Amino acid sequence: MIEEQTTMSEGTVVPKEGKDLHSETLQNPSDPDATFRTKYEDNIGYVANLVETFDEYAGVINTYDYKPNTYADSKFCKDILQKMGEQEDVTLLVHGGYYSDELSEVAKKQGIEIVPTELVGKKKSTDKIPYSAFEIDEEENVIKACPAGNKPRVSY
Repeated sequence: MIEEQTTMSEGTVVPKEGKDLHSETLQNPSDPDATFRTKYEDNIGYVANLVETFDEYAGVINTYDYKPNTYADSKFCKDILQKMGEQEDVTLLVHGGYYSDELSEVAKKQGIEIVPTELVGKKKSTDKIPYSAFEIDEEENVIKACPAGNKPRVSY
């Protein structure tokens, strides 16, 4: 761990900069699977994937997976598709990081439709206008006014 996270400079041990550390760098000898990669906000070490089955009344978490933080969301989706096998008319709602055209084709062959949201695990943009800044017509469920002066476009 010390060799991976430091360098020697003029006989002194110097910590490496974060950008110089590989995502699989050993973090703690007692937990060799923990990773250095920062995923989303401050998630360092591990990542979990939850699968929930729901209807209009309730939702139940029916499976989960727990991996080092270097495990890609798309791999979680592939794993779930393999576990699910053949289905009849099932819709799988996923955030954008879990979706790919390839996985969508695999799912279709199993009777599963993958519907991605626009939510992806990217860093927050500072030039985006927050939802709270918009004027919303709660009754009609539409944007009435945009703080940037743009005309709202509504589609269903």
